[in-house]
Amino acid sequence: MRLNAPISSLLLAAALAASASAVHAKTFRWARAVDLSSWDVHAQNVGVNNTLHAAVYETLVEYNSKTFKPEPSLATEWKRVSPTQLRLSLRKGVTFSDGSPFTADDAKFSLERAKAKTSNFAVYAQGIDRVVKVDSHTIDIFSDVPKPT
Repeated sequence: MRLNAPISSLLLAAALAASASAVHAKTFRWARAVDLSSWDVHAQNVGVNNTLHAAVYETLVEYNSKTFKPEPSLATEWKRVSPTQLRLSLRKGVTFSDGSPFTADDAKFSLERAKAKTSNFAVYAQGIDRVVKVDSHTIDIFSDVPKPT
């Protein structure tokens, strides 16, 4: 049996309406006194930006404000190799929104960009002399002065 176009369109619309009502999606509205000035995490060190960036971007290590200790995030473990060398193992299986894999090259790039003179996050990267890729999921961070072990 073949339905005419108006009836089949009506049936399709009814089916879509029935399936949409089962979802119960609601609009989320969010307001802030100021606008986000940039999605570039190294462009501005501003509280509004940092708060929103934290909801979108992951860090290598999280700080637990209850235990006062670092916790794994993109870096799953770390160890002091020498007084000036810290080795980080990176989480495998992480991808960016475009599907490309997160690797040591990305972590190295981000740390080097954060310590650049043009970055508003250079103050947080003080003490980093250089970052070296060990393998696809391991980096070494070298400090410019020895750190306590």
